[in-house]
Amino acid sequence: MVDISLQNIGKKFRKNWVLKDINLEIKKGSRTAVLGPNGSGKSTLLQIISSMTLPTEGKITHYRNGEKLEGDSVYKYISYAAPYLELLETLTLMESIDLHGKFKAWSGGLDTERIIDLLELNKQRNQQLTEFSSGMKQRLKLGLTLLSDVSLVLLDEPLTNLDEKGRLWYRDMIEEFGKEKTFVVCSNHQEEEYDFCEGMLSLQAI
Repeated sequence: MVDISLQNIGKKFRKNWVLKDINLEIKKGSRTAVLGPNGSGKSTLLQIISSMTLPTEGKITHYRNGEKLEGDSVYKYISYAAPYLELLETLTLMESIDLHGKFKAWSGGLDTERIIDLLELNKQRNQQLTEFSSGMKQRLKLGLTLLSDVSLVLLDEPLTNLDEKGRLWYRDMIEEFGKEKTFVVCSNHQEEEYDFCEGMLSLQAI
């Protein structure tokens, strides 16, 4: 399991600060919602937590079982879904699942067939992702993230493009496959996305 400490984190792009003086402790097994309007830096904070980007100031430290992790090894323990993280749309559904499985192990020894069942996309198994609706793509992104055998799950506006059936599916997946995992969920105050979280961090645009 992974613990994360953020101390006085700030991030600016060119001359504009998007985050300033952020302090947050993420303990293993915790579930934290990061709330705020567009432009408040939620997605940037998630990228810093994942080590996709570095802070301009401050310090972030990842620990696994009490041992400090180096930045280039953090990805092994994190799975991340966001609207701006693109899928390889020339691949079919089966190819996408198989490719993901080369980089991340699956929870509970799941195989491709079982994952397709869980995604409820059996009819689309051999379709290229270019043929998928935006809701199907979002379901795939969330499925790949939630079904990965990782300690920390990062979700940025997870209900984007999901219809009512997809929203219920999301909650079922959290309940079934989120046990013992650590969550950080970014949301524009859409409570369905984060109402399973017990901790909250509110951000405002600078």
